[in-house]
Amino acid sequence: MEAHWTETTKRIVAVVGVVVGFVLLYLARPVLPMVLMAAVVAYALYPIVTFLHRRLRFPHTLATVTVYLLLLLALAAIPVLLGPYLLHQVRSLDLNFVELGERAREWLRTLLERWRTASIAGAKVDLRPVIDPALDALGEAGSAPVIPPPGTWLPKLSKWLSGFASTVTSALVAFFLTILYSFYMVKDAPRWQAALDPLVPEAYREEFRELRRRLALVWSAFFRGQLVLCLVMAAITFVLLVALGIPGAIPLALLAGLMEVVPNLGPFLALVPAVLVALVQGSMWIPLPNFWVAVIVVGAYVLLQQVENNFLCPRIVGGSIDLPPLVVLVGVVVGVTSAGLVGAYLSGPILASLKVLALYAYNKILDRAPFPELKAGAEEEAILPVPAQPRRRPRTGKRPARTLP
Repeated sequence: MEAHWTETTKRIVAVVGVVVGFVLLYLARPVLPMVLMAAVVAYALYPIVTFLHRRLRFPHTLATVTVYLLLLLALAAIPVLLGPYLLHQVRSLDLNFVELGERAREWLRTLLERWRTASIAGAKVDLRPVIDPALDALGEAGSAPVIPPPGTWLPKLSKWLSGFASTVTSALVAFFLTILYSFYMVKDAPRWQAALDPLVPEAYREEFRELRRRLALVWSAFFRGQLVLCLVMAAITFVLLVALGIPGAIPLALLAGLMEVVPNLGPFLALVPAVLVALVQGSMWIPLPNFWVAVIVVGAYVLLQQVENNFLCPRIVGGSIDLPPLVVLVGVVVGVTSAGLVGAYLSGPILASLKVLALYAYNKILDRAPFPELKAGAEEEAILPVPAQPRRRPRTGKRPARTLP
């Protein structure tokens, strides 16, 4: 006789399993960003592997190895082919940070001297007790030597170089581990899918498939929309910077396209270097001071951001992330604090996936159909009449006797 667990035992095992799962997640938190990024890479490359496997009849393992070898070759070729050109573009900016600092100090000095006395509601207010110390501090900063003595900066430089080397080494190790994790995710994906379906009770398999389909739709729409949006924003930014006569339009446009992966904060991060270039070098054809050129650049970027939010995003990204901007912004901040840039990038689809799961759980708790279209489809199949099958003559096992002519 087979022994079954009691309801109390099942609850205890379920609670213990949940607690152990959270403990394992807590212990694995240092590698969670790499695992998340590996899942992103695997999700992006899996359709290519499937194409090679189904259309070109590659074995699944061979298709996976081929795709990852091509990926590594492409990553190695990008800096070799584009590096010299981008370096030339960056050098053409001719950024003089000493001159930029002098201009910023002069602008602040002029602004502070103008506000030493102010008129508020018709009454003159003497602000010299506050303004004069700030002017003295600016004068001391301007009189300080540009290059301090070596004894003050050599230890800091040595410490910075050691920290930089450690950061580069950690980044390379994280990169190769991410590629390795994603390789095994793609390679073993069919095995995982075959092992996961039988674990779901038969009564819930249709709902599970629909839930998995909706989650996949969120992520695929997000990645496809992000790729198109990055390309479109890079192209529009390039045209805008060329029209304004800002030097270094190509690297600034590429930066604007790459920063689109960070929701809400990315366009602001791309604006900063463009404003710095406008302040230092101005425009190549607009006859205005550099300060006003920078103001025009800020206005153009703000206008472009409004076009993106109100026109491009709804049509390109679509409803993949149907969330209020405040929720997305809070998710970005939480993602940055918990998982760095990877968390910021994936905060949108993760929140959208949690919304799909929460709606499913909410409907199940209220005994509602989580996916009414599945129920409607099943009822429609039950209502439709079953077509009559043609009647077959029963076989007797004997062939009719042939008559000779």
